[in-house]
Amino acid sequence: MTITRDFLPILKGIDLTTKRLPLISAHSGIPGPTLWLTAAMHGDEVTGTAVIHSLFTRLRQFPLVKGQVFAFPILNTSGFETVSRQEPLDQQDLNRHFGATDTGSTTQRLAHLILSHILSTKPDYLIDLHTDSVNSIAYTLVDIPNKFNRPPLLNSLHLAQTLGLDWALDNQDSAGYPPENCLTGQLIARGIPAVTIELGGPLVVMDQFRHTGLEAIWRVLTALNMVTGSAIPFTSTSPTKVFVFEEKIRTQSTGIIEYKVKPGDKVTQGKLLGKIRNVFGDTIEIIRSPHTGVLFSH
Repeated sequence: MTITRDFLPILKGIDLTTKRLPLISAHSGIPGPTLWLTAAMHGDEVTGTAVIHSLFTRLRQFPLVKGQVFAFPILNTSGFETVSRQEPLDQQDLNRHFGATDTGSTTQRLAHLILSHILSTKPDYLIDLHTDSVNSIAYTLVDIPNKFNRPPLLNSLHLAQTLGLDWALDNQDSAGYPPENCLTGQLIARGIPAVTIELGGPLVVMDQFRHTGLEAIWRVLTALNMVTGSAIPFTSTSPTKVFVFEEKIRTQSTGIIEYKVKPGDKVTQGKLLGKIRNVFGDTIEIIRSPHTGVLFSH
């Protein structure tokens, strides 16, 4: 197995220097699946980058026996340097422009370049690593594009189940934007299984989530027989129960929140989620769950 480090040229600055995306790849030399990993789509979400570093460290000890793994450890390099969720040059969200052409804004052109490079490798699967909030569980989201073919969506569900984390479907109503505008949604719309993993909170590497992400990806590699080890087979059956990401619940009052449930807790419709208190400690708002389900994050 060979591990290579390279760069994808993306932008040229006023001083004529070229901005580049770091690219890491591992090649077994034996035909097999092509898995892509991406991280730091939002520049303040750093744990996914550490997951990719840890994965390639492990691959040096336990090499691929077939297939290949590609990774962009930092997609939004300018945002990473400035600790910014957005692309600093035009203050746009990179993960809302993967349906764009190569003649749009800076962020749209960057998204087009990233997507084109990933597609050029003929990927079989892609896992995009993000973070949610400090108070959250690790979970997987599967985007449902407005137009999709059933097999790629099912294969994305199989990938989500094989990762072994809590997971849910996400659509335009819950996301607030067309899912095909994000990287994973665009790939599913193109027939390529892809999922998003949310790993803890932003700004710092959260080690427990780094470990969780690493083990989830390693579970996929073993299930695909890309590395040696015992693992359950790659999931190939449709889930008997499908979870849908419903909504984000927002408070209507200014005050201090007191949570009554923890991320990962199962809740029933009407269950008390929290209370809002004013500066005197008086309760001014009661928050109850509008759904029966699982709370993913505060």
